[in-house]
Amino acid sequence: MNSIKPWPPGRKKALAWTGYISFFISIFLLFFYWTFPWNRIRDYLVQEFERSANQRADGRGRHLEIDSLRPYWLSGVQLEGVRVIEPSEMDADSTYALAIDSVVAQISLLRLLIGTQKLDFKLELAGGTFEGSLTKSGRHISASVDIEDLNLRQVGIIENYVGLPVGGRLTGALTLEVPEVTAEATGSAEFAIKDASIEGGKLKIAAVPMLRNGLTVERLSLGELALNMNISEGKATIEELKADGEDARIAGSGTVRLLSPLKRSRLDILLRLEFLEAYRKRNEVTERLFLVLDNVPQLRPARTRDEALQFRLGGSVAGGVRMVPAGGALAPGSSG
Repeated sequence: MNSIKPWPPGRKKALAWTGYISFFISIFLLFFYWTFPWNRIRDYLVQEFERSANQRADGRGRHLEIDSLRPYWLSGVQLEGVRVIEPSEMDADSTYALAIDSVVAQISLLRLLIGTQKLDFKLELAGGTFEGSLTKSGRHISASVDIEDLNLRQVGIIENYVGLPVGGRLTGALTLEVPEVTAEATGSAEFAIKDASIEGGKLKIAAVPMLRNGLTVERLSLGELALNMNISEGKATIEELKADGEDARIAGSGTVRLLSPLKRSRLDILLRLEFLEAYRKRNEVTERLFLVLDNVPQLRPARTRDEALQFRLGGSVAGGVRMVPAGGALAPGSSG
């Protein structure tokens, strides 16, 4: 019968010391992790955001508020009560906000061991979720995002750009692969807004004198708005942009040329908006609306032969998107 030989005393002592050291390091790391001054990190994030945010000439700019920031497992953080607040473009006393209930961001420790940085994130906002991952290996970047059931009516900051509240539920997905050369980027994007709408209210457009004081607009139903894009050789091409609602139709086409950094990417998009007769003659409010719009000089170059409105979006996100009347351009989706 074979007998089990005991370990040599020296090996026992080495294993014991290894256990003690591992235990000490683990306790030290946990103590450091849980006693880290997370509130200072929160304050630093707020200061850096407001320092880098575009400040207006009147001193009013974007602000960031974070209720709490705390550790999440061993390599992540969790933020709660995050609000991005920006001043209204039309009313000096009004602000709009993007309110996020929770943000979780976590770095993959295993990926770091092989020289790759991977960040997983999840945001809970507007009754839905916005989650994905960002991976960087050398100069190669991979990104994926999934959006599920965001209630756009709760994203108040959109109103600051549209001029009126926007309704609908947003769902979609984005994948992007950016190698060392941005001009070789590939990917795809698919988004859909169910029950898309422009809610009723007072529309003010500072650049149009007749609309500077506001014009009452009835709720505009757009049905389901779909946007599908294919990304190849550093260019995102719109394959589908359309909505066919009870009150209006939307169609669009064009491209986005991806540049580095991505905020410098250039837009060239043709957007068409057609109001249906049922909406034009719904009541006195809508009839008055189009009586005014038909006499706005700035909108005449945007009119097409069938009385739709057409605009070309150009410029970049960083430098500002320009909307130029383009009533004479070939309608989106037409073959000529």
